[in-house]
Amino acid sequence: MTRLKNFLGFFGCIFLLSTLIKCEDDIYMCDSKNSKNWQIYCSGRILEAYNFHQITNDSKEYVDKPLIYSPEETIQNFTKLFGNLSAAEINREKFAYFINQSFQEAGHELKKCDPDGFIEYPPKLSAIKDQEMKEFAFSLHKIWKELCKEMDEKVLKNPEKFSLLPLKHKFIAPGGRFREPYYWDAYWIIKGLMASELYDAAKQMIYNFADYVNTYGFIPNGGRVYYLQRYAMYI
Repeated sequence: MTRLKNFLGFFGCIFLLSTLIKCEDDIYMCDSKNSKNWQIYCSGRILEAYNFHQITNDSKEYVDKPLIYSPEETIQNFTKLFGNLSAAEINREKFAYFINQSFQEAGHELKKCDPDGFIEYPPKLSAIKDQEMKEFAFSLHKIWKELCKEMDEKVLKNPEKFSLLPLKHKFIAPGGRFREPYYWDAYWIIKGLMASELYDAAKQMIYNFADYVNTYGFIPNGGRVYYLQRYAMYI
């Protein structure tokens, strides 16, 4: 009898939890409380259709694309073209054309830059005695110029057209498809900048994080609107 009670109690808890979960509102990666373009990059019919039709193999490609028009205009244009059609009913070719006419290429809003204070052969690395290790250190040091990013002024003027969170200072991106700054990567990046004696560049990374805290109350996992409710680092 005791086992039966425990058994029923266990499944009673599962039922209660499942009921509570169903009662919860949908939680998006960003929403109207923290983003003016949340219906473009964090939810909505355009995002649903893009993922359904797999316009590119990498879904990050879409959410990193800057808008040509305002979020409201973009949604209106989508509705004019496709009405109330479901994602499955939307013609893939017509939708791909809409994306090309409504968005710019990902990365278009970022400029390459040199980290402040960059010199080819910093004294600290030049002091390495092992020649092979020294050459390896210099090869890593040169990569800073490839990873240094600066936001175009238009990101600051019209932030609603970008998934990037606006930043005034230069930053070092992880590289590849990750063009925005990241919280966890920054620890190792800043250590590397210090080793390269790029102290001003390291300060700029920290200034950017301070701006995040002042604006959002925490440091997001990454510098995009779709990270505003994910893996937050609260201060």
